[in-house]
Amino acid sequence: MRIDLDVQREIEAAAAARGVGASTLMRQIIEDWVAAHREAPAPDQIGELVRYLDAARRAAGTSEP
Repeated sequence: MRIDLDVQREIEAAAAARGVGASTLMRQIIEDWVAAHREAPAPDQIGELVRYLDAARRAAGTSEP
């Protein structure tokens, strides 16, 4: 898995504090996330895109579509 070096260092520090390896901690995080989202409905990707585009327009100070 490719990951930013700063994030990798944080993961390694968090893993060391828990007494596990970094890959073990990442696996646990992923397993927990999957379990928590297993029953969640699929995201509305079009709706999300529209919201992001609207936010970008507001941030740029324009209201043109």
